[in-house]
Amino acid sequence: MGRDISKRKRSAEGSQMKDSVSHWGCGARFMGILGVLTVILVVAVVHVATSDEHKTYFDELVSTGGAIRSARSVNSVSNEESVEICRSKECKKVAKYINASMDYSKDPCVDFFDYVCGGWIKANPIPRSSSTYSTFAKLNGRVERNIRHILEKGITSASKKLFQLPKHFFESCMDLKTIDSLGDKPIRDLINNIGSWSIDVKSRWNEKDWDLEKTLLFIHKSYTSAGGPLFSVHISDDPINNTRHIIEIDQAGPSLSREVYFDSPKIMKAYKQFITTVGKLLGGDDQMEKRAEEIVAFEKKLAKISVPDADKTDTWFNRMTIGKLKKEAPGYPWMKHLSSIFSNETLKDSEEIIVPALPYLQNMTKVIKETPKRILANYIVWNVIQDEVSFLSKPYRKARTQYRERVLGSKGQKKRWKTCVTFTNELLGDILGSAYVEHHFSNSSKKMAEDMIVEVRNAFKDNVNAIPWMDNNTKMVVMEKADAMHDEVGFPRYLVEQEKFKKRFKKYDHVEIKSDSLFKNRIAILKMAHQRMLKKLRKPVDKEEWPMDPQTINAMYSFNENEIIIPAGILQPPFFYAKGSPRSLSFGAIGSILGHELTHGFDNTGRKFNKNGELTAQWWSQDSLDGFNAKAKCVENQYSMYKVRDKYPINGKLTLGENIADNGGFKASFMAYKNWLRKNGQEAWRLPGINFTSEQLFFIGFGQAYCSNSRPTEQYLATLSDRHSEEKFRVIGTLSNSYDFAKAFKCKPNQPMNPTSKCAVWCKDELEL
Repeated sequence: MGRDISKRKRSAEGSQMKDSVSHWGCGARFMGILGVLTVILVVAVVHVATSDEHKTYFDELVSTGGAIRSARSVNSVSNEESVEICRSKECKKVAKYINASMDYSKDPCVDFFDYVCGGWIKANPIPRSSSTYSTFAKLNGRVERNIRHILEKGITSASKKLFQLPKHFFESCMDLKTIDSLGDKPIRDLINNIGSWSIDVKSRWNEKDWDLEKTLLFIHKSYTSAGGPLFSVHISDDPINNTRHIIEIDQAGPSLSREVYFDSPKIMKAYKQFITTVGKLLGGDDQMEKRAEEIVAFEKKLAKISVPDADKTDTWFNRMTIGKLKKEAPGYPWMKHLSSIFSNETLKDSEEIIVPALPYLQNMTKVIKETPKRILANYIVWNVIQDEVSFLSKPYRKARTQYRERVLGSKGQKKRWKTCVTFTNELLGDILGSAYVEHHFSNSSKKMAEDMIVEVRNAFKDNVNAIPWMDNNTKMVVMEKADAMHDEVGFPRYLVEQEKFKKRFKKYDHVEIKSDSLFKNRIAILKMAHQRMLKKLRKPVDKEEWPMDPQTINAMYSFNENEIIIPAGILQPPFFYAKGSPRSLSFGAIGSILGHELTHGFDNTGRKFNKNGELTAQWWSQDSLDGFNAKAKCVENQYSMYKVRDKYPINGKLTLGENIADNGGFKASFMAYKNWLRKNGQEAWRLPGINFTSEQLFFIGFGQAYCSNSRPTEQYLATLSDRHSEEKFRVIGTLSNSYDFAKAFKCKPNQPMNPTSKCAVWCKDELEL
């Protein structure tokens, strides 16, 4: 299990302990269906044939930007002697990008996010077909074209047989004529395999013959795209002994965030319409609206008994035996179910498992008993097929688009090739990643990032040494854990080592992908990945396996491995700047991201794991733990006061781990930058037309990494289930806790960005850097 810097979808192989944000709450499905969560599975810039494709991220970003302007005098810095202006092409691009993103009419001491991102938001409206747009999504638009080129043209030196898989999958996705000619036959075949439902009046569904346990077993054993229905069964890394795997059973009942069922009639109305439309397409009669009501009513019961995501932070690692689960949650044949799924293994009552949401399982069996078989069957089929609507013919795609439009306010669909690039990268991203790192990743970027991790780690340890609430013995073990962290940058080694590469990709040997069968291709890959996941139970944990692909624009920390993973995809502007650009910007952006991931090792969850990545009862002194909890409570209370659009409150408990990481990572990176300046001297040159000090550029680099804009419903849904605070408050919340920021921008006490009361966990409250 791990934490990441931004938002991700579930991987094809299902939820795993070292997957970022692997424990999905009851609302995860809704976010996946609507595409509400920002898709950050994209591939870094690849050189291609046309001159347009040789443009960098900045070339595209500043193509519509305004002329270079100077900051207002109130925010500008005093003149320094012999300051040289950088006139290089790269400096001009960076300066133009910064200026185009700024809104100098805003006061940085009132709202720094609006100050550094106001221009960006005006110049980058949300696309009609999207619910959100950000620096991540902007970069996604550029790299999507590069992925498209790879898929259409291929790479001559890549394994021809292996690379045919994503190529054929992409082609099958682009072939709308064949997809439309197949109609709904693919989904009808899947429904028949599951056990049918009563909605199709022509189906042979029979209440006497239908069996809940057999139906769930078939789904959990052979295929599932999102973990459900009712509950999920998957294999995780054992948090106590991270060399072995363990079975995990979690809640997976409702399709929407639990709060939506009770607080958002607009979304519920659209959801019922979606079910009704798809049901009628699949043979439903004039009773379809009633059937949809029944499905929603059943899901609402499941939502009511679901454990809130914020509460699961404390129960993620709840451990018990199968025997105890049988006693605690009677009414379902747990041993029979698990023994059938893992039929090649011997399970006993003494087998330990992870159960993060026991109250849900206890109440689930009661809800099942009270529900007619017909409703259960309809719910289960709907739970499975709703994820597949996007892979069907035009009427089904239209139904999904209308659902998005009613809920999110978006209009229409993305260009087909963009959709197909996303689908292909989600399912076969590891193959695409191997092509990328072989031809398009710079070792110099890898080296720069590795060096920066060392600098940020050293600064983090300096900050730990300065905090007053932790005793020396605990400081020592904390710093030992920081030193023991593994740093994985760019790509996993098995992608460039031939023998390991062959072994790693043998999993695809029996996967058949055809260029004219999108739905079957998807199911084939999901089944392979699901079976591979289930077979891990008695196998040792693969320490080399990455939970994300190297082209991913994200970063993560794995609790179980005590490992930071920085994929190649994020090592580019506006997060990472090559030599020749101000180091302040890189430290502000990627440096803070590196610090963010490092700090996850010491957030409210990471602190429970020792330097070996093992969940440990208490490896801190009680006084130090009490001090940490008090500081963490300050952060929780701070963010709980924020409201998105002055309407949707941020859940300070749900987002606590990410907020601790944002604050700690930022402060570690700022300390690292100050240390770098002491070693290398001041950056004795300025960007053209920009009158900011190097320290101010650090804060600007941090803020502009999170420029974003979202539709209201997207923001509302994010506050319910996203463990990250909204981007605006990630910037405001972090910087308002910084004395150094207030000093750099001359913010007066009690201005919004300089409150007298500040929160600090992994830094002394008034640390002078």
